[in-house]
Amino acid sequence: MPSICYDNNNNESDGERFQFNETNGERPEFSETNIGGSASAQSDPTYQGGDDEEESHSDSSSVSDCPSWMFEDFEEWYSDIEEDDLESMRGSDDEGPPSFVWSDDTDMKTFEMIVGLQFPSRKKYREVLRDWAVRKGWDLKFTCNEAAKITAICKHGCDWRIHASPIMKTSTFQLKSLRGGHTCAHRYENKQANYKYLGKRLENIIRDNLVEGLESLKNKIRRDVEVECSMHKVYRAKRYALDLVRGDIKDQYNRLYDYCSTVVKHNPTSNMILQVDRNLNPPVLQKMYFCVAGMREGFLAGCRPIIGLDWCFLKGLFKGQLLTAIGRDGNDNMFPIAMAYVEIEKEETWKWFLNLLLRDIGFADDKGWAFISDRQKGLVEAIHSLAPSSEHRFCLKHMYNNFKVKYKGQDLKKLFWKAASTYSVKQHLRIMKEIERLSPKRGNNQTAYEWMCKISSHHWARCFFPNRTKCDALVNNISESFNSYILDARELPIIDMFECIRRKCMTRLQVKRAGMDKFKGVICPNIQKKIESQRVVSKNCFPTWAGDDKFEVRHFMENHIVYLNDKHCSCGMYQLVGYPCCHAIASLNYHNLEYDDYVDDYLKKDCYMRVYSHLINPMPGMHDFEESPLGMVDPPNVKVRIGRPRKVRRRDGNDRRDPTCVSRVGLTHTCSICLQQGHNKSTCTNPPHPNSTFKNNNARENETENDVESEAAQEEQPFGAAADGEQDQTRIDPQFEMHQQPSQTASSVADQGPIADVHLPTQESSVPKPPKSRKQSCPKLKRHQPQPQPQPQKEKGPSTSISAFKKSWNPSTRISTSRAASSSVGHSNGISNVPKVVKKGLNRQ
Repeated sequence: MPSICYDNNNNESDGERFQFNETNGERPEFSETNIGGSASAQSDPTYQGGDDEEESHSDSSSVSDCPSWMFEDFEEWYSDIEEDDLESMRGSDDEGPPSFVWSDDTDMKTFEMIVGLQFPSRKKYREVLRDWAVRKGWDLKFTCNEAAKITAICKHGCDWRIHASPIMKTSTFQLKSLRGGHTCAHRYENKQANYKYLGKRLENIIRDNLVEGLESLKNKIRRDVEVECSMHKVYRAKRYALDLVRGDIKDQYNRLYDYCSTVVKHNPTSNMILQVDRNLNPPVLQKMYFCVAGMREGFLAGCRPIIGLDWCFLKGLFKGQLLTAIGRDGNDNMFPIAMAYVEIEKEETWKWFLNLLLRDIGFADDKGWAFISDRQKGLVEAIHSLAPSSEHRFCLKHMYNNFKVKYKGQDLKKLFWKAASTYSVKQHLRIMKEIERLSPKRGNNQTAYEWMCKISSHHWARCFFPNRTKCDALVNNISESFNSYILDARELPIIDMFECIRRKCMTRLQVKRAGMDKFKGVICPNIQKKIESQRVVSKNCFPTWAGDDKFEVRHFMENHIVYLNDKHCSCGMYQLVGYPCCHAIASLNYHNLEYDDYVDDYLKKDCYMRVYSHLINPMPGMHDFEESPLGMVDPPNVKVRIGRPRKVRRRDGNDRRDPTCVSRVGLTHTCSICLQQGHNKSTCTNPPHPNSTFKNNNARENETENDVESEAAQEEQPFGAAADGEQDQTRIDPQFEMHQQPSQTASSVADQGPIADVHLPTQESSVPKPPKSRKQSCPKLKRHQPQPQPQPQKEKGPSTSISAFKKSWNPSTRISTSRAASSSVGHSNGISNVPKVVKKGLNRQ
């Protein structure tokens, strides 16, 4: 990655000048403000020609020995002074026209193409031409794009033309001709502004904010580059800009050992562990453990002894998953402890992660840790094997998601949550009996009561939780909050991801420490809010003092016993959460005692400040990493899926949704074509309902069929057909007619007697033209036309439409069919049974 340095001592320009160092060979020197290559009165001082090019300098600008029309406003005294310069100067003996050389210091905002301008390479000429055309709003068409010459014209028809070719046999490209005036309007949709061009313009924006939104980038492109582009092009331009900023993603894996050495050097006692596959050359990364000393020491200094375990997907190029261990401070805020990168979350990886975690913070048998998790694959077995005596809570939200699959209903849902959230064991047992009553045994199916009893209540019922944690959490939301907190970092390459998380944690420690330092209370603010909510409920509690610190509190129809010095209440809440319940608050108010002395130390400001007194030290950039002798690591082999990667997970019914719109989950869909439920119009195969809104869309098609029928009706008048409006609606299926009446020859027809006004078709018209297709007769059909299902034929006679006859059309059977139909023609009643299209063919000569 190129480093940026500022040079304010350059005398060539008054503006601030910055350049990219060429130590890595990535970028040439670039200046932000410098005018060059312009057809105005000023020219770039860095333009240079042959060995004897003449240059004149002033305090703020310089000019070359250019044609006189470029220096009409300059006086003679200005060009008399010549100064020594490292560039060659033109003398009086120089011959030939002056030449101009492109400089990377040129400001493209004021740049203009000039005949004779030279470029160091063909690639540079293409880049400059593209940038110049985009800024002008001109869309180009390259009529010749070869190594020996490049010619472009205006894509929209004006006579503008530009041509460039190399000088002699060198790689230097020179603008040879620039003809015509560009008269087209400014084009905001320019194909010259491809995603690479836009990505280079977005590089500095992405460097400042790696997670800049696509809509914001699109607006900046429209405002700065004056180009309208699609969201897909903006997405590709952002990805290209991210690659420019981050460099090669694979290089970050190659420097993982260097990164771990640097973290340990600047944050001593940190634990950074890499596990690689040494059977491959070079080794391939399998797992990486990340635990910074400041976070580990802060957790051990005063966080409550409960740890949330969770995992989340990484969204970068090489995917993977991130295992996390999150603590809980005295203010009910998350406190990250450690995390690990793994290829996939399973029992083996959980055991590896938990083993390293317990080595850092102490094993559960000594510290008495409690874990809460979402019952991931193998996690229950991993905790049972590494910490068999520790408390393990199951996240009640995920447990209920499994419960509601088989056992639905609001009554069971309320009883499920009530049985888990109560602090009293006896009340828990009463609720479980109510659940057993609501879900009776039916056959061999498992009841809701049996399903809940199958999982030990010590894992999910609050009344069975040990009191040492001072936490009554039933869900693992604190780990979910951390996954959302690092959502932006999960899209980055591995080193950038860990660095982003480290900086977030480093900033978080300082912000929390400074915020609590301004707080004047003794109890943490979030705990004070909970105590206030209990104080409101305490107005329904009536204490009776029994002596010393003992109280009997009547709360509606129940009595509870409170021991203030022991911080204990028979309801079970006080000793579990660490702050007074409503019964204890009523007892404290009886003697006008302060709440501060009756709150656990975990929940006080002093303990909170001990947690956030530890620091995470800053670190240098990747270019200053410590070099490790352990070598390089390759990224894991990942199978890239087709399509754009999914970044937003699928939410279930219990997730919080957008409050501005109503969810359609669980609603029955109604088809707008057939008006039946269970599907929509995109998958409908039923015929349209008479009341369907699609009836009007079918009107044009119905009119087409009616036109064919009316034409046939007009031609059947000689046969004595009914008048308009009185035509028989029953039509005979031609296929049915062919099967019922055998094909007859001309002789068999003659035996039945003469047929009035019936002439056989001539030889020229013996092969009739196929009927006009529906697309030709009605070009503006709707996008989706459902096909009607076949209907069984009625006993009184078959019925069909003209469209069905068209599908079964067979020219070879037309004559025989028409003759068979004409055999039944003798009076007006018989002619009505002949298909209308067949009758139409009989009258043709």
